[in-house]
Amino acid sequence: MKRFAITLVVIILASFGVSFSLKAEGSPILKILKQSEGAVFQPLDWIEITGAEKGVDIRIRDPFIYADQESKTYFMYAQSANRADSDFTGVEVYSSNDLKNWTPPSPVLILPDDVGIKSVWAPEMHPYNGKYYLFVTLTYQDTLPENRPVEEDSWPSLNIRGTHLFHADSPLGPFQQFKSSSHTPEGWMALDGTLFTGEGKPYMIFCHEWVQLIDGTMDIKKEVDLR
Repeated sequence: MKRFAITLVVIILASFGVSFSLKAEGSPILKILKQSEGAVFQPLDWIEITGAEKGVDIRIRDPFIYADQESKTYFMYAQSANRADSDFTGVEVYSSNDLKNWTPPSPVLILPDDVGIKSVWAPEMHPYNGKYYLFVTLTYQDTLPENRPVEEDSWPSLNIRGTHLFHADSPLGPFQQFKSSSHTPEGWMALDGTLFTGEGKPYMIFCHEWVQLIDGTMDIKKEVDLR
């Protein structure tokens, strides 16, 4: 339960783009880690995502880490726009064998420049039945043909937004699209799709955007077609 609470705290902080370091011995989170019973990893003198050069922070938001048991490698996925010097739109991956030292990023999904993509959010990579699937939320420049639920200048615009699925034979990609449209319902502003399996079937859990509803919801799409 303690480990779950720690993970939840870190996820919440990361979801708001909060950058923090656990170098300090007096860090509250580091103290909790040391007190946790049966912790799955040992507290370090410092806990920080580093680049090829030790101590260089990786600027990242909405990271997703997949632990590959076979290769004993951690793969961390991020949208390429996290880096100021990125020269493509899409998703890239860092790899590590200790969650401390990471390789430079490599592209796993390169999206075309001529389809009006405004932003790439929250990539997740999941293995399923011997293949690998990348869940990515794409927001487009175009907007939905409906009025905003609140007519105030400060209310966000209703841009077309949905979770798209891509597939590959390796966690390193390259990932290919199933179709040009999203796998979330047409006409919905949807985001943050993730894989859930139950009774041998794949499902996608995702969020229906508060921008469109005022009060957002979490929804499930049954029997996602993962070929």
